[in-house]
Amino acid sequence: MKYILVLFGVIFAAIAQVLVKNASSHVFFEKKWIILMLLSVSSYGLAFLLQAYIFKFFELSKIGPVMAIAVMILVFGFGIWFFGEDINIKQAVGVLLGIISIYLILT
Repeated sequence: MKYILVLFGVIFAAIAQVLVKNASSHVFFEKKWIILMLLSVSSYGLAFLLQAYIFKFFELSKIGPVMAIAVMILVFGFGIWFFGEDINIKQAVGVLLGIISIYLILT
């Protein structure tokens, strides 16, 4: 169960960033911008609450970096998938190093 909480914490944090990116393509304080920003704040709030609860079950020195790196990897994928962003070799290597670092932290 605690690993499912980690998964949801990472997903909500990544979705919040994607919503902010999506909102940035709309006119500031336009109705669609406001809706996207409210959804983003809600998603960040859920991620924060989950993270606060998750820290009860894991060592901060392990779960903090793992969640941060996992959010980075997920946002990287969302950027490519939803926004058609280009990737370069440095970014690909960075994601690979992130995956390796998660493995090293957890083993």
